[in-house]
Amino acid sequence: MNQEEKTKLINAWISYHKNGTSTSQTNDQFWAWEMLDKFVSEQPELAWEVILGILAEDQSAVVMTNVAAGPLENLMARHGRSFVDRIDQQARKNSEFRFLLNGVWSSNIDPAILKKLTRYRKNPW
Repeated sequence: MNQEEKTKLINAWISYHKNGTSTSQTNDQFWAWEMLDKFVSEQPELAWEVILGILAEDQSAVVMTNVAAGPLENLMARHGRSFVDRIDQQARKNSEFRFLLNGVWSSNIDPAILKKLTRYRKNPW
């Protein structure tokens, strides 16, 4: 996926969530949700790049909530061991990312991963 395609995906994913997920306009953007969900499962490296791209593009409450409880949470649940060091590094340097970690539900995530990230998850929401 080239940068232009990634940018299109990021913008469509953001629009899908900001415009309300049940409008006719967002039905045209549902592909972005599906694609990122597929990347989380099958291409986690690309999913990581898109998650960071979404965060860099928009920090509105609705986007942050949906990133935390969606692709970031799923990435941590499915590929946490491969990404825990990068998640830790990103949290150390990025306050918005630290905030995101507080919106991740822990139920499906390996407790060892959560333990490593405990210092960033003091204010769950």
